[in-house]
Amino acid sequence: MGRTTIDHSGIYEQEEQVQTQELTMTDRAVQELSTFNAMIEQVLPYGLLTVAEAGIGQVEEAHKFVKKLNANIEKKRKELKADALEYGRTVDSIAKQLTEKVDGVEAKLKAERDAFDAVEKAEKAAKEAEKVAKKQSRINDIVANGIAIDWVAVELPDDEWMWWFSKAKKAAAEQAAVIAEEKRIAEEFEAKQRKEREELAAKMAEESKRQAEELRIRAGEMEKQRLADEAALAEQRKAMELEREELRKQQAEATRLESIRRKRIQDEEEAENLRKWNEEQAAIAAEKLARLEALKPEIEKAQGFAECMITDAQDSLVRLGNPEWGSDAMHAIRNCGATIISLVQCR
Repeated sequence: MGRTTIDHSGIYEQEEQVQTQELTMTDRAVQELSTFNAMIEQVLPYGLLTVAEAGIGQVEEAHKFVKKLNANIEKKRKELKADALEYGRTVDSIAKQLTEKVDGVEAKLKAERDAFDAVEKAEKAAKEAEKVAKKQSRINDIVANGIAIDWVAVELPDDEWMWWFSKAKKAAAEQAAVIAEEKRIAEEFEAKQRKEREELAAKMAEESKRQAEELRIRAGEMEKQRLADEAALAEQRKAMELEREELRKQQAEATRLESIRRKRIQDEEEAENLRKWNEEQAAIAAEKLARLEALKPEIEKAQGFAECMITDAQDSLVRLGNPEWGSDAMHAIRNCGATIISLVQCR
């Protein structure tokens, strides 16, 4: 049995005392599936069987037993789950029937709620539209009367608005009259200024005409003077060009003579340098020859030492049976002998 209640939020709840059949089915499933634990413990050692140790017969017999056990577990699983599936289908079917009965009531209540919200929304939109139209009308009146827009005044209550608008309208009219008077005075002053500018322009035009004639006469005189100056300048340029040409010839001759003088000095310096270099080379060669002559006994000793060292090395390699590394060793020894002789020569 059960009872229907409604909580403080208006949501209906169904309280039922139902025997938990699903829990009973779970206990049954656990109990029946647990019976396989003993058989599973029995077959676990079969995993260690090999054909080499137990033979193919015992392996096949164990495989058949384990395969059958696995099939029995799967069969029991399907058998136990069939009741659960039937239980689930029954619950879904009954719940669907119940919700179909409630859906109509929910839809009716939702429609009532939506209708109420729509009316509220329409009323709110109408009030907002009226408020916007009223505000725009006030703005239009302000602009039409030449009043600066005051956004705070536009939002005032009707009585305060009328008082503010009347006062602002009067102030705007007074301001307009002041502006009109200032405009009239400005226009009169502009007319006076325009007349004075026209008279001044006429005087300036006459003066410009007179100055232009004077400039024309002066320009004619300056043109005659320019032509005379150009003729005199042309004669001066011609004389200067002749002088420059003569100077260029003199400079060219001086440059040629200087070049010849420098070439002679250079040849003499090179000849003197060559003579000094030959003397230095001869002195170096004589000094080197004298040094080599003085070191000749030491060089001969070093050569003899190197030859003995090479001969001894060859004999030693023969005694060792001429190993593969012998040629490399002889090459190193010969280089050593040459180094010794070089050291003696460089003393």
